[in-house]
Amino acid sequence: MNLIWRFFWVMIFSRFAKPITGLAESFIRFRVLPTDVDFLLHMNNGRYFSLLDLARIDFCIRNRSLPILRKNKIYAVAASEMIRFKKSLDLFQRFDIMTRLIGWDSKFFYFTHHFKKNGEVYALCLVKGCFLHKEKGTLNPNDVIKLIGYTESSPILPHWVKHWQEADREFNHETMRTP
Repeated sequence: MNLIWRFFWVMIFSRFAKPITGLAESFIRFRVLPTDVDFLLHMNNGRYFSLLDLARIDFCIRNRSLPILRKNKIYAVAASEMIRFKKSLDLFQRFDIMTRLIGWDSKFFYFTHHFKKNGEVYALCLVKGCFLHKEKGTLNPNDVIKLIGYTESSPILPHWVKHWQEADREFNHETMRTP
């Protein structure tokens, strides 16, 4: 992990942040550091994805699911990500990452993230991920949801998620063909 100090910061201080429940949105605040920028002195596009990992860790700490997942030797992986940049985050700017679990299907969880500064969206991202167990492989999202004590079924996924799923499947199918 290339953000080790921020990782430790999240692991410590997220425990003291306001807890969230169910599908509530969480937010975490960062500042663009010199190690985050490219030669134009704005945050490098690859850094956004690394910070999203930390935002999801914060989400799992604050909704109290991380200890349950760790106890059961379950870990999360991103399967696909899509990001749209609206404005640049410049060196030393403070910003928030808003994280929300918008639902799940038979295989994946879907998260939205918004990078915001003063309430204005600078970037938005959709992440499809799953949970794995070393011996059992990919876990059914409904089993993970029950394990962490959430009793509701998934909200209906927005139509744009379904379009993204179809495009993602088609892209995967097309790129996996041998020429």
